[in-house]
Amino acid sequence: MSRHSPIRPSISLADDVGVAVVRAYSPTSFAACVMSLSATQEGRRRPPPKVGARCQDDDVVTGCSITDVFDLADQLPEVTRVDNGRYWRIAVSNRTLGYLWEPTLTVGLKQTIAEQLALVAERPETFEVQFTSGSFGWVVARLGGIERDELAELIFEAWRLTAPAVLIDQRGELLPR
Repeated sequence: MSRHSPIRPSISLADDVGVAVVRAYSPTSFAACVMSLSATQEGRRRPPPKVGARCQDDDVVTGCSITDVFDLADQLPEVTRVDNGRYWRIAVSNRTLGYLWEPTLTVGLKQTIAEQLALVAERPETFEVQFTSGSFGWVVARLGGIERDELAELIFEAWRLTAPAVLIDQRGELLPR
C-alpha cells in the first residue's frame, strides 16, 4: 500500500489569455503543467511555443541556458550555489534567492508578489507561480522562453530582495551581464 496521499488536482482558467493551469499537489511532490487552449469551445490544445517562436512585439526569443543562470548569479557579491541532487540552491549570505532545476530547464526566483503576478499574467507560457512566502512571490521561469537580459534583471531583483543592505549599497544598480 502506498504511503502517498492521492494527488488533488485543481484547475483554474484564465479566459483573457486562453490558458488553463493545472496543478497537482501531493505531500511529496508538486507538478504544474500549463496547457495552451484554443479560444474555441472544443478546447483543442495548441502546442506550447518553442524556443525561437515569436513572442511579444514580434521579437524572436532565443532562450537561456543553465550556464547563463550560473554566469549571471556568479557576478553578484557573496552568491553561492549548492547542488542538492534534484536541484541547485542559489543563495546570498546563506539566504535563498533561487532554485535551478536542470531536468526541466527552469529557474525559481524570489520576486515581489506584484512582479510575480505581472510576469505570470503577461506570459503564462514562460512564467508560473511557484509559491508565496510573506511579502514575496516566487516565480518559475522556463529558460527557453526568456532572453539573457531579462534573466539578468530577474536574478538581480531576487538578489536585491535577499542580500544584506550593505551588499546592496555596495553593488548599487549594476546589473550582471
